[in-house]
Amino acid sequence: SAALARAELTRDGAPGSGAPPGGGTLGSPLHDALAAREQPGAPPRDADAASSELGCPKLLFTRLRARELPVMDSGVFGGKADPYVRFHTDPEWAHGVGAQARAQTKVLRRTLSPEWDDDVLVPLGVARMRGLHVHLVVMDWDPAPTHDCCGAATLSLDRVLGDAAFERNGAFDFDLQIERNGEFCGRIAGTVQFINYGASSVAADIAA
Repeated sequence: SAALARAELTRDGAPGSGAPPGGGTLGSPLHDALAAREQPGAPPRDADAASSELGCPKLLFTRLRARELPVMDSGVFGGKADPYVRFHTDPEWAHGVGAQARAQTKVLRRTLSPEWDDDVLVPLGVARMRGLHVHLVVMDWDPAPTHDCCGAATLSLDRVLGDAAFERNGAFDFDLQIERNGEFCGRIAGTVQFINYGASSVAADIAA
């Protein structure tokens, strides 16, 4: 298997691709949630809070792959897409150190069925997983200032915690529908594991 490539946490854009800020719109309430940098009720984020996050869990995404993605580029550019995946937590403040940072995959060129060989580590800024969601936003890299959004899928961590296989081996295989403006835009699959997530936290979240 590919060695763990802990994806860069960048301010915006695709790691190592020269991607500029921005990233298209979803045209839905999900987009508003993703665009919010701060949310009401978010705990204060100071130096002490950032230090405490060192002991918080992380999500490790592996074997990421998508299929049936929409054509995003015109024929002159290959008639396909240059996809990469950005990871957002919901609520937004649950993200780890640097609330504006984003974990993401590398860009794959000219494909509608990408298979990423880089694993992605998503740090969290909270100790418990219950009630959290992760949005996997599939983007199409463009040389223009703004990238296009292919669509997004949502993984409920409650669903992960309630899975019998996860309780046995600590890993959860997912296969999610990608949507944009309520329309089907493909599927994304992979495996997620929890890192630095103690047995007591697992038991507490499963029992919650």
